[in-house]
Amino acid sequence: MSTFEIYQSEVEVTGLAEGMDTWEQVDLAPFLEDPTAKAVILRGAYDSGNLPLSLGFRGINDPQIKTVALGLLTNKYVTTCVSLAGGTVIEIFVGDQSTPRVWITGEVHDHAEIYNAAIHYSTPEEDWEQFIDRQPTPQGGDVLADIGQVIVRALVDATASANFVIREKGSTNLQTPAAAIGGMFWYVVGLDENGFYQTFTDGSKVGFPFLNFYEVGYILKTGNVVTVLNVSEENFPVNHPNFDTIDLSTAVQPVDEGAIAVGIEWFDTDPITVGRNAFIRAVGAASGGKQHIFADNPATQVALVNELRQIEYRKRNPTAQFSVWWWEVLPPIPVITSTPSTMTPVGLDYNEALSADGSPTLVWDLLAGPSLATINPSTGLISWTPPESNLDDRLDFTAVVTNFVGSDTLSWQVLVTPPQLTGKLVAEPVLIARTETTEMQALAAVAEPVLTAKTKAVPVLKAKTEATVP
Repeated sequence: MSTFEIYQSEVEVTGLAEGMDTWEQVDLAPFLEDPTAKAVILRGAYDSGNLPLSLGFRGINDPQIKTVALGLLTNKYVTTCVSLAGGTVIEIFVGDQSTPRVWITGEVHDHAEIYNAAIHYSTPEEDWEQFIDRQPTPQGGDVLADIGQVIVRALVDATASANFVIREKGSTNLQTPAAAIGGMFWYVVGLDENGFYQTFTDGSKVGFPFLNFYEVGYILKTGNVVTVLNVSEENFPVNHPNFDTIDLSTAVQPVDEGAIAVGIEWFDTDPITVGRNAFIRAVGAASGGKQHIFADNPATQVALVNELRQIEYRKRNPTAQFSVWWWEVLPPIPVITSTPSTMTPVGLDYNEALSADGSPTLVWDLLAGPSLATINPSTGLISWTPPESNLDDRLDFTAVVTNFVGSDTLSWQVLVTPPQLTGKLVAEPVLIARTETTEMQALAAVAEPVLTAKTKAVPVLKAKTEATVP
């Protein structure tokens, strides 16, 4: 399975109660496409309500995650990635006298490690206006060299105005605009060759740190996620009020062939322009409810990409633009490249290391073969020792290699020969000696070292003969 399973159309989480300014547990099982997901991607907004509004999402083991507070505007959405902690229950904070709308836009599955509890970074005042180096925390048997990207969320928890940046170390990205009046965003960010990414905030104009970073988890290099080092602004028409397709293969930041999901960030080049919205979605998808109204804030979104590398977009804000931050590529179906040996001598090991082109993790299986033949599921090494009972038999083998996209199969026959025939290494003269000469000649042809040893013993025999002469 891929890392990100993005829905064709968002699924709304229904049955949420009016808020009481507390965290409430919500079971997402009825709304998930696959309840075995490691994390869920959410979008939330208020249709109406009494200001200031509050809204928050967190895993059941994330008590340190705060809520968007003090002024989340009506119709302005927040997005995040939340750990499911091995289950299907999360916690949602709903503001007093208000009922939000919440949508699931996708799930996180293979090739990713989602922390049981997010790691919190609150930048102290002495580190404001500095890029801070950070590294993900490997889990289980993973090491830093296994990790390709990190999943990070940013949370504005007070009415203030300050800049923040999340980027791969070595990037010149300063694209993220000022964040204000409540906000929640999540990013997939690459790591440099030493495993570093960076965060930045210039703090708060009201005298206390208002912006918190939360490391949610990471993506392994075995996945097929691609991140952009330096994001670029896409060149959209001044205004585009209706949904239309955009070809990401010809975008300013083109995505690769085979892309199945894309992550972007909306931003407004003129934050004064408020009251209009911008949105991306899969081609042919339902709109998914309320769309983002800019209010001095960025907005992150994901969308399913079709085979033509297209998504749909809409922007009623004339100064709104988005940047492509990451995408996931569907790997090709694996192809077996080996030509296995078709002969093997009886009693000797038949070891064939099959190989294939493809990624990510390939899994091998032996569908047909002698009863004692085995294959290593990770390496494709076939091991078998043909017994005497199989002499002169032609035995069928069939191997298959699989990734989450598809599989390839190879079938061949192996002839079991007498000991001196190997099908791989025995040269033609040996075969001729066996079929056209006597047994003694054939033995001489294949066992010359033994005969040489006997020749060296001749002087001993001569010595015995001379001793008997009178």
